[in-house]
Amino acid sequence: MKAVRSRTVLVSWFLSFLILLALPTVIFLAGHLRTERVLQEEIRRANLAVLHQARQALDAAMEDVRRLCFGISLNRNLQAVLYQQGAMDSSTRYRLWQIVDKDLNSYAAVTDPGRRFYVYVAAGDLVLQPGSYHRTETAYEDFHGGSSLGHEEWLRLLRATSPRTAVSIRSRTGGQEILYLQPIAGESGRPAGSVGVVLDETVVSRILDGVDWMPGAVLMILDAAGNVLLGGIGPERVELPDGVAEAARHGGTRVRVGGRDFLALSDRSSVMDWDCLSLVPMERLKATMRALRWFSVACILLDLLLGAVLSFSLAKRNYGPLRRLVEGLKDSSVPVPAEGNEYAFIEKAFHAAKAGNDEVRCALLRNVLHGTASDPLLVRRAFAEQGGQRLHPSYSVALFLPGAAAFPGQKAEAAAGRAAGLLSAAGHAVCVALDGQLACLVNHPTAAAEGIPSAADSCRLALERDWETTVTSANGSAVAAEGIARSYQEAQAALEYRLLLGAGRHIAHDPSRGRSRLHRFSLETERRLVNALMAGDLSEALGLLDGVFRDNLPRQDTADGPSLDLVKCLLFDLVNATGKALEGIDRTYRSDLRERLDPMKAVMRHDTMDAVRTALDGMFTGICAFVEERKRSHKPDLREAAERHVRESFGDVNLSNRTIAERLRVNPSYLSRYYKEQAGEGLSEFVARTRIDAAKRILTETDLPLGEVARRVGLSGDVALIKLFKRLEGITPGRFQKESGLRR
Repeated sequence: MKAVRSRTVLVSWFLSFLILLALPTVIFLAGHLRTERVLQEEIRRANLAVLHQARQALDAAMEDVRRLCFGISLNRNLQAVLYQQGAMDSSTRYRLWQIVDKDLNSYAAVTDPGRRFYVYVAAGDLVLQPGSYHRTETAYEDFHGGSSLGHEEWLRLLRATSPRTAVSIRSRTGGQEILYLQPIAGESGRPAGSVGVVLDETVVSRILDGVDWMPGAVLMILDAAGNVLLGGIGPERVELPDGVAEAARHGGTRVRVGGRDFLALSDRSSVMDWDCLSLVPMERLKATMRALRWFSVACILLDLLLGAVLSFSLAKRNYGPLRRLVEGLKDSSVPVPAEGNEYAFIEKAFHAAKAGNDEVRCALLRNVLHGTASDPLLVRRAFAEQGGQRLHPSYSVALFLPGAAAFPGQKAEAAAGRAAGLLSAAGHAVCVALDGQLACLVNHPTAAAEGIPSAADSCRLALERDWETTVTSANGSAVAAEGIARSYQEAQAALEYRLLLGAGRHIAHDPSRGRSRLHRFSLETERRLVNALMAGDLSEALGLLDGVFRDNLPRQDTADGPSLDLVKCLLFDLVNATGKALEGIDRTYRSDLRERLDPMKAVMRHDTMDAVRTALDGMFTGICAFVEERKRSHKPDLREAAERHVRESFGDVNLSNRTIAERLRVNPSYLSRYYKEQAGEGLSEFVARTRIDAAKRILTETDLPLGEVARRVGLSGDVALIKLFKRLEGITPGRFQKESGLRR
């Protein structure tokens, strides 16, 4: 015997435990990713705060520079020189020596030694500095000779009218400097001079000494256009890629400079028209994140390892009882399944044992109900298989028919068990699915026979609630074991009476039911019904149908009611009369109405007279509506109405057979056929001729262009008018218009 794959369930349990471990692992990973984002955001905020501190220090220094320039520009001696008219005399030169020897030296004494400054006097083209003054050529060589700032460019900046200017300069020693120029207002809107202050890297570095930069950070000063004024303040110089300044203004961005990654942050100056940009190296952040990531991976691996060991131990410990059960079942006659694990093997063994008992019980019960096995011993065995105890002398059969053809799928077996449990209150009950219905055999005391209909009805209601479908039930009379087949036949006969009494109720066997043999459907009634349907008289047809049902089918369950055979004959007569009417209608109107409606199928698909009556009402309504429509379509004034509508609406570009039929409330295809039969030409051809006649009148009476003529007669354009005109008249509209003009 092939061995069961005993490790399958063990592996399944082990994998299940590991799947449970995956949940905290996923949560841990999500937390780790969130921690990375939070750490990055905190580093960005910290560096932004440091940059803000540096920007404030630079703003304070530049505010001092602005005050220095403002104080110099307000010096009385300087103003006297700046606004002097005419050539310089000895008194003017004396004032100049006072300014450079006294005033400018006093300003230099209170100013940072790294801030070199000078004053440009436009009147004499002179540059004043502490201790001396020179012509611009000599002063240029002292301050900016050999730098990246040319002499002509320098003079242009000195004489510029802009409020203030900051220029980046590469000094003769290769260092970076910022030249700050503030003009001094003169007459006629031209500056009388300007004050210049030179700031080099050492000055800026001293200003930022108190700022706690992250190691390796670089500070750059950019003008409004994103050009670097002073760059590389820090441990190294870097070249700024294009577009970084703009991106850094919007919350920071990552850039790659010289093969290294930096975090670029920007802060706008409140004093100058420039930005402070910091480049923070990402190496330390990456190292921190790498350490955090390896720590997370180590924790996850440790968690999975310990979880796997514990999971395997628990799975193996709980597998012992299951293994012993499988070993015990291997000795049975149940074959080992080729696929599946231990559970599949146990399930198959269970169903094999249960199926054997169910098949025996069901086959035995079918034979008992059909009368092929009436031995009381076999009946007792059927109840013994169900687990019944001491049996009673009387038996009753109850049938349950669902609204559908049968209980779908596995519902039949479940419904049989459910019904047996509900009927057990009346006695011992066994149920089986038989011929699309549930057949239940109830063993009960003789005195309890009157309670069987009530118990069966309660069971029917419970099945309706459970399976959400209409259920009709019936029961036969109480009999001894030898008469069970007769009780089953009585229940079947009672169940058929749902045709008269309706579905979704309980019908008890009544031998006095259906004794009437009177058939009240005369030939005169049939003739009147056929004529009413062919004439389309719905009220007459429904009235006759009401009379037939009222005379033959009483609404209550009485002994004087008709037999089932009589009701079936009545239905056949109604179907036959409807078929005769349909044949006459098809001959009259050349239709296929009988084939489409098929009254026999419409009636036979229903199992109650109420449903049959509803179906016949709907069929009669459809037949009469069809006849009325055909009668209306043959009115003699239909052609006149169609032509009148065309003459009134030929200018509508949407005019067509369909729109005309909608206006006249007839079928479009019928209107086309009817008009062609009456007029000898198609309706669309009449529309075309009407439009061309109108176009000829317009062409004869006016000089309108062809496009306007086409629009007035309902055509899409002059091309459509020319095609239609030539097809009907044989010439073009233009030629017709010329010939009409010649005739006039």
